[in-house]
Amino acid sequence: MRTDETLSVVQGTFRTADGTHIHFETHGSGPPLYICHGGPNATFSYLSESLKPLAHHFTLVYHDYRGSGRSGRAGPETYRFEQLAADLDDLRAFLGHNRIAILAHSLGGFVAQRYALQSGRHLDALILVATTPCGSMKRLLVPTLRVLGPSRTARLIASSTGYVVRWAWRPETAERRRARYRVWSLLQEGRPDRMKWVRAAERAAAMDNENARYLEAEAYHTDLTHQLRDIRCPVLVLAGSLDAVFCAAQVLYQRYCPSARTVTFADVGHHPAIEDPEAFLKTVTEFLRGQYPPDDVGRTY
Repeated sequence: MRTDETLSVVQGTFRTADGTHIHFETHGSGPPLYICHGGPNATFSYLSESLKPLAHHFTLVYHDYRGSGRSGRAGPETYRFEQLAADLDDLRAFLGHNRIAILAHSLGGFVAQRYALQSGRHLDALILVATTPCGSMKRLLVPTLRVLGPSRTARLIASSTGYVVRWAWRPETAERRRARYRVWSLLQEGRPDRMKWVRAAERAAAMDNENARYLEAEAYHTDLTHQLRDIRCPVLVLAGSLDAVFCAAQVLYQRYCPSARTVTFADVGHHPAIEDPEAFLKTVTEFLRGQYPPDDVGRTY
């Protein structure tokens, strides 16, 4: 384990219950806030810069999922959200935190929601940023089209048709995956004046992770909607008004998760922390301070 005193950053590796090596970092000090990043072809680095101000008040705990980044590989059958949630609890126990909060972005929302259902006794608060409880479009198609509007829907149809004609029938390659992500990006368009920062963060974090195709496939078949009522801790759901699928998913949280509060950032896409950092950090900090009174903020847990 290595400590950087200047940045208050600790890096290390631990072994999960099944022997998989997991890379982690802690930034800052205070009550523990665990971060579940998106992807699946990414590491947590795209979040660490935008979340840095939170490290003045909380200990931010990042890690690479098994099969990604600097963590070890494992059997493909273990590349499942249920197992990633178990790894997260192993990390919690390794670091000696009895109670934690979680902030999850995009695909990381499936990990965090699984954690809340499996290990909720250790969870004080859950923040879901640009996430959904359901990977299938069956529940979300109509509300997503409403968020998109006619013009963006037409662009999406044209791009999707081009993908089907040119790529869908081919074996999976890096080029095919990039083409699919370009279609997805039409659903997640955000503020044009912030896109260069978003793209730079995405490029810096991009990685061809071994677990990617398994997690992507599981995401499409995951539906936790009717289990949301079993999440007992306070939940904050954040989405950009231009992030079509995840903005539409707020309807599901409002209906099925009694403990959820939803907030929408106007004219923001898939990365609220980068596109509207002031509003994002204010909202997150106020929510967490409601769970950790001011006297507790800054205390080492």
